[in-house]
Amino acid sequence: MSTILKSAPLLCAIAAEGFRRRHQSAAANFDNRARSMLERFHDYANGYVQFAVDNPEEYELMFGRSIWKQKNSTQELRDVAYPCFQHSVDMIRCWQECGLLSKDDNPLRTSQVIWGAVHGIAKLWIDGIYTDDGQIEAVALCAVNIFINKAP
Repeated sequence: MSTILKSAPLLCAIAAEGFRRRHQSAAANFDNRARSMLERFHDYANGYVQFAVDNPEEYELMFGRSIWKQKNSTQELRDVAYPCFQHSVDMIRCWQECGLLSKDDNPLRTSQVIWGAVHGIAKLWIDGIYTDDGQIEAVALCAVNIFINKAP
């Protein structure tokens, strides 16, 4: 039995804890009524990238192929990870309803595309392609501005 298979339950437990922390942070930011919907969208993108940069090993474990592609995920991990993504879909749906994002697009597909963008940005920082952590917020804001509905 490979080392990865033997350690899969422990790795999944660590990844599950990362999903819990990220989900709690995203939910708290989204529920912050003192912030506009645009600010909450920015907080989501910025928070996602910042979490990855602050916790690169945990982030890599949460989304890496050693668990998901190798089909080593535990039920505990799936029970935490899937609702975390569903929360992203729910946020997208809310941002669509308030007119921030296009209502014409499927919320699931929109969430997948936005997640793919912030995930890609996060990976560029983790992998050392982007190195100036002081620019995370500006890059996240740029990503948000690209996605928001700018129609009159």
